[in-house]
Order: sequence, then C-alpha cells, then structure tokens
Amino acid sequence: MKIGHVISKLRYEKGYSQIEMAEKLGVTKGAVGMWETDKRKPDYDALIKIADLFNVTTDYLLSHSVSESFKDIIREKDDTTLRMINTFEMLDEDYKDILIGEAKKLLKQQRLEEKNGISLKQAK
Repeated sequence: MKIGHVISKLRYEKGYSQIEMAEKLGVTKGAVGMWETDKRKPDYDALIKIADLFNVTTDYLLSHSVSESFKDIIREKDDTTLRMINTFEMLDEDYKDILIGEAKKLLKQQRLEEKNGISLKQAK
C-alpha cells in the first residue's frame, strides 16, 4: 500500500475533509491532495505532524507504504540503512534521481580509492 493511500484512509476514518486536515497540519489542501495521490511525498516535518494528528507512528505510515517482500528485506537491515530508506521514500521523483546520481558518484570514488589502496599495498 502506498503512503498516499494510508494517509487518505486515516483521514477518511477520522472524518476530516482535505481542507480540515490541511488546516490542522498547517499546509494547503493541494499538498494533502498531492500526498493522497502519491504525486508528492510529505517531507519529514509533515510526516511527523501527520503521525501526531492520527495518533500513529511514522513507522506505521512508512511501513504500510512498501511492499511485503521489501519489508522482509529491510527488517534485517541496521538502523542507519532503515533511516536512509525512510528518508529516500519521502523524496519526490526528481530528488530521488539526484540522490541516486550522487550515490553512484560516491560509490565510484570509493571503488577508485579501494583500488588505489590495494595497489599501494601490493607495491609494498
């Protein structure tokens, strides 16, 4: 289930309109609509406010927005990896693409440094 569906379901269960929810969170009705249709993801602060408004945890909001097979994989990961995944999930598509590009650059640099490190060790 995607996070937008989770937010929409929680809002419906509380009986809030999108306008009422937006007012309670200090955002626009358009922002709520974008979240519910998964066109945008709530940022970190909004995610906390949503969790507080509906008396759920951020883990509840996020864990219901990933597939079951992915949940099995992330259960085995450390806290840093889980925080990274949760943060990544909150980004819009453009920022996700940027982050992936930057991560690839860092990985390339790391591999180059490892290769040079190995070469230096072998030369000794």
